[in-house]
Amino acid sequence: MTRRRIVGRSAFLSAFLAGALALLSAGAPAQEPAAPQGPVYEAARQRVASDTTLSGILEPAECFEAKYDPRAFREAVRIREAAEPFSTVKEGDLLLSLERDAFDAEHAEARRALEEALNALTRAGATRTQHEVESAQSLARLRTAERQAQERLQAYEGWEAEARRRDIANDARGTEDSISDQEVELQQLEAMYAASELAHETRDLVLERARKRLARSRVSLEVVRASQRTYVEREHPHQLETLRQNTQKTATERAHEEALAPLRAAELDLAVEAARQALARRERRAAEMESDAARFEIRAPFAGLVLPGAASDRIDGTVGGLRGGADGLKPGTSVQAGQTVLSVVRAGPLRARMEISASRSGAATPGTAVTIRIADRPEISCAGTIASVDPIATREHSQTDRRICAVRTDLARGGLRAPEARPGCPVEVVVPGETWEALAVPRSCVEESGDGTACWVLAEGKAARRPLRLGRTTAVWAEILDGLG
Repeated sequence: MTRRRIVGRSAFLSAFLAGALALLSAGAPAQEPAAPQGPVYEAARQRVASDTTLSGILEPAECFEAKYDPRAFREAVRIREAAEPFSTVKEGDLLLSLERDAFDAEHAEARRALEEALNALTRAGATRTQHEVESAQSLARLRTAERQAQERLQAYEGWEAEARRRDIANDARGTEDSISDQEVELQQLEAMYAASELAHETRDLVLERARKRLARSRVSLEVVRASQRTYVEREHPHQLETLRQNTQKTATERAHEEALAPLRAAELDLAVEAARQALARRERRAAEMESDAARFEIRAPFAGLVLPGAASDRIDGTVGGLRGGADGLKPGTSVQAGQTVLSVVRAGPLRARMEISASRSGAATPGTAVTIRIADRPEISCAGTIASVDPIATREHSQTDRRICAVRTDLARGGLRAPEARPGCPVEVVVPGETWEALAVPRSCVEESGDGTACWVLAEGKAARRPLRLGRTTAVWAEILDGLG
């Protein structure tokens, strides 16, 4: 295997600076730089690993945040009592107690609103049921009236009108017959009294009465004939039209009721549904308020150290650990919804926390074995396993398009054995990547400029600049495809 001796970039820079100074000398022609002095590497085929190194800090493996995070009641409240910052607590100890006078008033209002919504739904349901009963009764009455009107019209057209005409005609014929009989009778009386020797007074009296009856009968006949004309010309058409209009009216009222009843029912159904939805909203709010009632007193889920605010805000980026400060925990201090008031850190194992861009998050997957080392003391290291990779949105990145993932890594048993290995200690996490065999040199030996990529090759005691064609590179190594000869 051919080997080449490569000069490190630091030696090349020394030679380059010397040449640059020579060019700046007045009247001095450019000279080739002297052979650089510095570390010399041998380019050889070897296994190259594309490891990814992430920077982060150590943090507690388990932390509980006492956060005022109500679901419905979003008003600010005041602290009634809080655990002493940087003190230790046992499981079940009181961490935070908040004043709840304003909440209790709104909670009572939510219960009252829920009761009103329930009553409103009951009333809407009763109205809907009552409408259904009344609509059925009204429709039944209208159908009966329509049927009766039709029967009355059919009866009148079928036989009543004709019977009425016959009755009037019979009355007229009877009167005519009576008049005819009376005329004959009067003629007989006149003939009889003409041949009789009765007194004139008696004869005149009898004939006068007969003549009066005949006159009255003739008047009655005129009345009957006039009544017949009135019935035929006015009463019969009016009665027939009235019956037809009544039949049409009852049919229209029945059709109107049949058409409007479903619409009124649908309107009432909408009212019932609106009342049901209002009740559901009130129930959700009441349930949320019931849930919020338990959020005004928070107790420690495990024993640990009390930190003011969020634990992540209390871990600094220097070797040594936790920042101080207990502002905001005094009784009477206002707390906003969603605010973390204090945290409890469990004593015990630590974990490493890093941030990585989402585009590179594929290099870190849960379950991957990694190496964790203290940033300033890389000789102190231990094995670990990536526990989770979660997208986050911090204040710093929320205004940009960069997506950030938080990578948390569990340390192996025993962890980093050094006094510096405390929460907040900067660490580096080496995530193993792909490995391959290639002719490679340290990246520090590669020079990149406007002329291309090159390196300095040491041959027979002299450094010569050779152009290179590179393959894949890592943070440490550069693969050489061509150029070393």
